[in-house]
Amino acid sequence: MAVPGSGQLSLLKIFSEKNESDYTANNADGESGFSLRGLSDDGNSDSSGGNINLNVHSPNLPDSNAAHAMSEFYSYDHDFVPIACNLAMDVVFLIDYTGSMDDDMTTLKSNVSTITNKIVSRSGGDYRLAAVLIDQTSSQPSYWGNGTVVANLNSSFRYNSGTIWLAAMVPFAHSNKSDFDTKIGFLDGGSNSATSMELGNGVGLPEPNDTAIDRVINHNFAGAFRSGVNKMIILLTDNAPDGDGDDSFDGTEEYDKMGTLSNNAVANNITIMICGSISDSGTFPKSIHGIYQGYADNTGGSFNSSHDPSNITSFIDSICNDIENLFPSAITNAETNVTNASFQMNGDVSNDSTNITAKGFVRATTSVNLRKGVSGVTDTGSLGTGTAAFSSNVTGLTSGSTHFYRAYATTSDGGGLTSYGDIESVTTNSASAPGIVTLAPTNITHNSMRLNGNLTSTGGATVTAKGWVISSFSSTPVLGGFGVTNVTALDPNTTGAYNRTASGLSSNTTHYIRAYATNSVGTAYGVVRTGQTTSNFVIRYIAGPFNKSFFACFQTMNLVVRFTGTFGNGTQVYDSSLNLMNSSNGGNKWYAGPPASSSGATSAGFFFVNSSGVVSNFSPLGC
Repeated sequence: MAVPGSGQLSLLKIFSEKNESDYTANNADGESGFSLRGLSDDGNSDSSGGNINLNVHSPNLPDSNAAHAMSEFYSYDHDFVPIACNLAMDVVFLIDYTGSMDDDMTTLKSNVSTITNKIVSRSGGDYRLAAVLIDQTSSQPSYWGNGTVVANLNSSFRYNSGTIWLAAMVPFAHSNKSDFDTKIGFLDGGSNSATSMELGNGVGLPEPNDTAIDRVINHNFAGAFRSGVNKMIILLTDNAPDGDGDDSFDGTEEYDKMGTLSNNAVANNITIMICGSISDSGTFPKSIHGIYQGYADNTGGSFNSSHDPSNITSFIDSICNDIENLFPSAITNAETNVTNASFQMNGDVSNDSTNITAKGFVRATTSVNLRKGVSGVTDTGSLGTGTAAFSSNVTGLTSGSTHFYRAYATTSDGGGLTSYGDIESVTTNSASAPGIVTLAPTNITHNSMRLNGNLTSTGGATVTAKGWVISSFSSTPVLGGFGVTNVTALDPNTTGAYNRTASGLSSNTTHYIRAYATNSVGTAYGVVRTGQTTSNFVIRYIAGPFNKSFFACFQTMNLVVRFTGTFGNGTQVYDSSLNLMNSSNGGNKWYAGPPASSSGATSAGFFFVNSSGVVSNFSPLGC
């Protein structure tokens, strides 16, 4: 438990918070020999000889701006762990919407885009915005009706108690700059409609600002803050808080409530900023300025009583810079080596960062809540130490898919702090069907031919299969088609020419051939090519040629002749090279026969081959 945010403090209990991280522990360790000066100095030794270092990240840290005083410890939390703005930001604007705020509304509307751009930038792109209107009047404000944004809110975003009227006109939503800017533009519109709201009236000086802070912190009035992100409440007002909503200011009540709400804020890592032209009243620290300064000091925020909404961006920078002072500076660099299924994440750590103990990347398919430990976020784990550049490859992705990543770095300084770089978005390359070409078949025989193809492109995706479909039945063969044979090729993802012999084909038959390739997009086919297998020629042996039939008798047959089917009159014959035995190639001659299946046999008959290579006068035993 942290030190209270207001009221009386105990020196013993402050020591317990510093030594045992619990204000209520009452020095359970039984230490002695401590003093206020020693407690507010860093590294004060306890009685066992250890150094009780102050948590330099706790918002209300004794900083020597005042003499050693217990008031320096209001809301001090020895366990406090800061959260850098560049991790992610949830920011709620509490807007005093009473009649005296017309000038501030004009300034807010003219600066809203600049303000939200600052939040987008400081958050690294992971942000949520909310806006709550604060009014105090005896009857319902006119802008709560008449079809306005407030009139159409869910009842959970509208709160009324007595004269207090609160409306979360912009509840938390991720990356909602456009919606936020638009709806802020509706304020102080002079009329009530879907795009305009009259300014409220108010009934006196104090406003229920502290009630609004309470509803946002403790009742999720604008929606719940995310855990593990930087959280801010920015109050725009020109009047005092009113404590319990009684529309009066006495100092003590509001001061005590400030202390309670400050501790609620610190416990939830919420920083409070107050901005506006605010007059002072009362005795410090229970004066108006003292109370607002208490909110700022206790939570690590800021307060300025003479500034307006145009100063908010500088306040945000100042708060974020203070928080991130001891954080390392992680840098997310642009992706490289993008393919349809992979890319390389790149990061760096600035040279002024010290004691870097780990660095890596987180990635997901959404930019929302992109940080370590969040469901759906992949963490590379540590990729090294020190400030050198680092990278990591991501593989196995779907083509055309979008991914988000950011670098992170952890330092041992400050008890171990992790900072994140900006969010980078990368989309893998879109894939297309492979590029495939069917080439003409070669080396054709009566029962085989060499199939040829060329994979000209993988289409940006892995080719898982390629080859040919071949059919003597279908003139446009496809995989799985009737009467279609799939002849696969090796190394399917290799581009360039490829070939394979198809065997077991029917002789003297026309075959239709298409090369194909398959990737994640689908299967692509080349044009259809045809290949005609040759006839199935047998080889036999004869002797000749002779001018007379009787010369062919009793000859040794060593001359190769080729033909198909059964030999006899009408058979067309070819030489050993399958050249037709016509008038210029042994035709019009007699030959010894009948043809023998092996060389060296003696002829017992004869036959004549005419000028067209056709057999006649076949007499197998004519000798």
